[in-house]
Amino acid sequence: MMNMSRRINQGSFRMKVPRYLRFLEWVFVIVSMLVFFRAFTWLFFSPAGGAPDNSIDKITAIHGGLMYVYISIYCVAALLIIRQWRDILELAFREKFLFILLVVAAVSAIWSVVPKITLASWVALSGTTLFGVYFAFRFNLCEQLKLLAWTSIIVVGSSFVAAVFFPETGLMTGYHQGLWRGVFIHKNILGMVMPLASITFFILAAKHTSWLYWFCFCLALILLALSGSKSSLLAYTALFSGISAYLALIGQRKLCLVALLSVLVAGSSLGAQVKLGIFPAAIYSEIRQILSVNAQKEREAGGVNVWTSVRAFLNRARGAAPESADSASLTSASGREALWKELRKRQQKRPVLGYGLSGFWLGTSGPSKHIWEVVHWKPNRAHNGFLELVLDLGLVGLALFLFSFAQAAYQSIKQLRMTSFNPVGIYVPALLAYILLTNIGESALFVPNLLVWVCYVSAAISLLMQPEQVR
Repeated sequence: MMNMSRRINQGSFRMKVPRYLRFLEWVFVIVSMLVFFRAFTWLFFSPAGGAPDNSIDKITAIHGGLMYVYISIYCVAALLIIRQWRDILELAFREKFLFILLVVAAVSAIWSVVPKITLASWVALSGTTLFGVYFAFRFNLCEQLKLLAWTSIIVVGSSFVAAVFFPETGLMTGYHQGLWRGVFIHKNILGMVMPLASITFFILAAKHTSWLYWFCFCLALILLALSGSKSSLLAYTALFSGISAYLALIGQRKLCLVALLSVLVAGSSLGAQVKLGIFPAAIYSEIRQILSVNAQKEREAGGVNVWTSVRAFLNRARGAAPESADSASLTSASGREALWKELRKRQQKRPVLGYGLSGFWLGTSGPSKHIWEVVHWKPNRAHNGFLELVLDLGLVGLALFLFSFAQAAYQSIKQLRMTSFNPVGIYVPALLAYILLTNIGESALFVPNLLVWVCYVSAAISLLMQPEQVR
């Protein structure tokens, strides 16, 4: 084991290639990460049965024309690390819980009611895991952060452009009218991505003292507020509260102050939505509409009633995201609690091994039919990543993941305590905390073709093969 660790740490896994080929590889990774972010994809690829207007979905991620894009990414990543297959196998034995979890997911086709869908999901999940392994093998943690930062810059910039100049694309419609979704299919995905982008920008800004990263950090926080995603705002507040506490503990007062200010902004936005029913995105939409109407009135009549415009703005900004019965169930805590209560009942019928990977949410054709009838709306996920994993692979699957997660958390905290302060050292603990907090209100765990799983796999592998780079 020591020989393997020494061989990998010496960088034998990184082949020397010409600079232009390395540049092309960076382009490949950035494009792939955009696809795994689910950015832009819904504009060019429509899943089978049409694109649902409700967030992360395991099934739609592996159907349609987008499937061929994913397969191409898997194949290129496999070709780029095929020469390191021995090291990959040795690492699989060290990160055994993660790879046993993949084996259980494959075997779950035996007891799944839809074996074909289970196997298709497993192939996609294995390909996503392979890309995470490739990401860890080919790039150290600093390079991973830079690639993630450039991907996030594209996402943040494009989301602002889409929402401001192409509102029919960048803004939500229906009962989420006016909330920002940017280049994503739903506001919740924009909200889920922004804390991860914020972590990346914060660390790189602290490391390089770059105004570009600080500027992007502020933009990401603004986008998070404009998305109106309460669960993501809550996760961000908890995450950066923990980061600020750690920075205060080690005497990094300036960085601690920045983190606390961002917590204040996110917490204020969350409080305004929960307590007052005021959405920042609605304020932006109303101001834009008032300016447009006033400009037209000034052209037509040469004057405008300012008080009328202000009163209309205040009346419409409160609760500007109208809710139907379905939307209340979808977005409120009480609606999720009712959903979780029913899902726990269904989980108890198959507690050990679950319903098989992607074997639960099958509409009216599977176990989810009962859920739809009881909660009176049509969810396509559990809105909790850990409960989703239990439904798929039972307590066995959850235990395997928690063992892997605990091992990664222990290693990251141990290395953080053993070394002097380095902003890059915050990345893995912050990423693990982000995964934990995000999956309380969203199902973003063990999901095929989603960047959250790619980042987790790459971080867990990097801890085993590159401990000195964390230091």
